[in-house]
Amino acid sequence: MGPILLTLPDGSSGDQLRNLRDWLSHESEMRGRIGLVESEPVPGTLGSGIIEALTVGVGSGGAISVLVSGLVSWVRQLAGQRREPVPAEVTVKFPDGGSIKIVTAVAQAWTPAELRDQIDHLAGLMSAGLDASEVSGSATDAG
Repeated sequence: MGPILLTLPDGSSGDQLRNLRDWLSHESEMRGRIGLVESEPVPGTLGSGIIEALTVGVGSGGAISVLVSGLVSWVRQLAGQRREPVPAEVTVKFPDGGSIKIVTAVAQAWTPAELRDQIDHLAGLMSAGLDASEVSGSATDAG
């Protein structure tokens, strides 16, 4: 499996993607596997471009489960930090064009058992390398 692309909704800041990268990097299985995707800098300006996404090389094995677990926990903790009811979400895009979206409104409602089941389900989908029609929206269907 090629690298997975992680994006946040339009209007999210590069700081949120850096925060997600740092959150995921706390797991030893993720260290060294996460890269930043930056846009080209605006001509005539100093510095680098805007951070648009993260890439994650998961290969096979336990890294996929660690990634999914980390994503779900990050979305849940981010929602817990907000005072206003603004949904937090992250989109996972696969090399073949498939994608899944993990959304706070759903993830916050899961019991611990449902959370573990959803993590296992999403990790299984990612491991199988399903196409977009089979994967799209799967994380938002449960609840």
